[in-house]
Amino acid sequence: RGISVVAWVNPLRVTLKAFQTREQALASLSASSPASQHPEYCAFPGGRLWLDPGYPEVRELVAEGIAEIARDYPVDGVLFDDYFYPSAQFDDAAVYQASGSNLPLADWRRDNVNQLVQAVNTAVHQNAMQTGCRFGISPSGIWRNRGAIAFTGSATHGSEHYSSSYADSVTWIKNGWIDYICPQIYWQIGDTAADFQTLANWWSHQVRGTDVQLVLGLAAYKIGDSQYGDVWANDGCGEIGRQLDLAAGIQDIDGCALFSYQNLRGNDTLFQTVQERWK
Repeated sequence: RGISVVAWVNPLRVTLKAFQTREQALASLSASSPASQHPEYCAFPGGRLWLDPGYPEVRELVAEGIAEIARDYPVDGVLFDDYFYPSAQFDDAAVYQASGSNLPLADWRRDNVNQLVQAVNTAVHQNAMQTGCRFGISPSGIWRNRGAIAFTGSATHGSEHYSSSYADSVTWIKNGWIDYICPQIYWQIGDTAADFQTLANWWSHQVRGTDVQLVLGLAAYKIGDSQYGDVWANDGCGEIGRQLDLAAGIQDIDGCALFSYQNLRGNDTLFQTVQERWK
């Protein structure tokens, strides 16, 4: 049918459901789960089990899992979701101490994620069944807010994945550890905290001069929902149309992706809006 299939992966999450205790969470897993076999590799933030990328064995486990996907299935790519460290509240003090690292904790966590990204990049390209199989990541829309410290950040005032999930996406781009990036720019044009146009332009500058492609993630899930404001509630399809038009006029943006397909499938107006622009 001419559809590219990309495997969307959450690399470190073990359980979605929140449990009262770590023991209850572990008991909910299959005995064959790597988390059951090696519970020491798991943290327990927010009542959920989470693989700790501070362990080299965890990074190897994830890379091997991605290698299996790329090797055994004819996928056109692998895409990581925006979940790395779930928050700063992550019980990894013992792992950090045992590592013997001289880096501050935050930099050590970012380095762990960087090593994971590099390992997965190698796993995809060395094992791909499909010629041209690509590795990408879809982080939240803001790397860092511009300020006295992060003077190269975007002119925004929102949660930044550099410090919230210890994901240094700009480093991935500059080092060519990914083939494409799909930042989740889930705000409207003119948003006072995180303006879509500001972020679209900022991300285009990050990939300029590199081999990394840029695909903007758009918030189709907000259409018709009043909790996101009048624009989305009353003219959500129009907003997506304006974002597509804006993106088409910015250098180095290779395309847009809508989250999620169910919002596109169930909305004839949105489908037509997209179809008219992507003929």
